[in-house]
Amino acid sequence: MAVKPDARVNVTRTGDFGNATLAAEAANVHLKAGADVLTGTAQQVVGAIGMAQENNVKWLGTQADQANLAPSVVVCSQVYDWLPMLKDILAQRKNRVKGGKAYDGTLKDGALRMAVNPKAAAPQEALDRMRKTQADILAEKIQILP
Repeated sequence: MAVKPDARVNVTRTGDFGNATLAAEAANVHLKAGADVLTGTAQQVVGAIGMAQENNVKWLGTQADQANLAPSVVVCSQVYDWLPMLKDILAQRKNRVKGGKAYDGTLKDGALRMAVNPKAAAPQEALDRMRKTQADILAEKIQILP
């Protein structure tokens, strides 16, 4: 909204974590409605990413670096890095603490990071804004709500 205040965000929930065909159909509905960018989550994203690639529409990945699925359209991916949490879990286990702790992965603790795909040729202005927003989150200039 900071870049395009009149932007519309349309959301579809397929109700099926692993149905790539259903994800492709949902992506196609958004594309027919004029979507500029697509994103999604779960094991089913390969279907939606395929539609983004077929229609040359940019994709924003999440969970893992999805650039290898469609190098020309996956602009960047929010990557979950479980290592900081796993290290703490193992340290807790070593101290005989078994569970009872919830983890929120953040940019600050390294559990979240952005993987930019140079092959997708994202506009430099968009990449600069992403990096500035990330820096502002880390500097606590932008508050992330729980």
